[in-house]
Amino acid sequence: MASDYREHLDAASLQLLAETTGFASKDNERQVFASRPHDIRVALGSPEAARLLDLRHRNKPGKHRLLQIAVAVHQTAEDICQAGWSASNESAVDLRLLSFSGQSLNQQFIVGLLTSYLSSPAPAEFAEELTAPVSACNAERFHSLIDLCGSASATERAGALRLLGDEALFTAGMFPAVAHETGVDADMMESLTSVLPKAVLALIDELEPQLRSLLDVYLMFGPVWYRMAAQNLLFSKTRESLDSVATDFVSARRFIVQVSQGSLANIKHSLFPEII
Repeated sequence: MASDYREHLDAASLQLLAETTGFASKDNERQVFASRPHDIRVALGSPEAARLLDLRHRNKPGKHRLLQIAVAVHQTAEDICQAGWSASNESAVDLRLLSFSGQSLNQQFIVGLLTSYLSSPAPAEFAEELTAPVSACNAERFHSLIDLCGSASATERAGALRLLGDEALFTAGMFPAVAHETGVDADMMESLTSVLPKAVLALIDELEPQLRSLLDVYLMFGPVWYRMAAQNLLFSKTRESLDSVATDFVSARRFIVQVSQGSLANIKHSLFPEII
């Protein structure tokens, strides 16, 4: 995920963001805004940016889906942080969620994760191997990703495991009911053995009774897959992000749940129409 979002937000979306939030009204000001990552992040979390979550009145509102996701993530982070700082002594504050939400690296990771599910094609090196749609979030998609990990070369394995971790986090956060309705059978348990480290496999008999649904599988092993992916990326900048999400998987999932039930509640199904 680009730190300044220019990799995902095109000139039209950045212009709309600048004009909506009052950061720029003239051409030269918009050009300056587009080159200032800090201003972009502040604008995404501003109260004025919340208006961008409803673009039904605009022509071709679908062209700004990436912008809407970025706004939703930053609005949620802003809400969580403000609630944490203004909480009274009697209020219960989730310090881990507060810490996770306040870090720009985590915000950027979540934006990148959610935008990767916008009916986009799979990475080129995996396009032929993945048989299930990118937005399936079901057993077929799970088995397709497991097969991908099995066929990946040594240099591709980190990317394949990262996709499996992404599937776990995205589904558990955005569409947990879909995974909850998918039961765990013998085939799924057998498939799991090929993507788990030996230390976890040694405990699989003890863990199996806790794995009643695909959601249980994702919640238990999502952090493991991210950690395995990070360990296969010895000299990559992505390793830090994957290590962080592996450590804070529960908080990351809770954050995405709040994005799903809050800022994206009214447009979630239009953003991801393939997921029932």
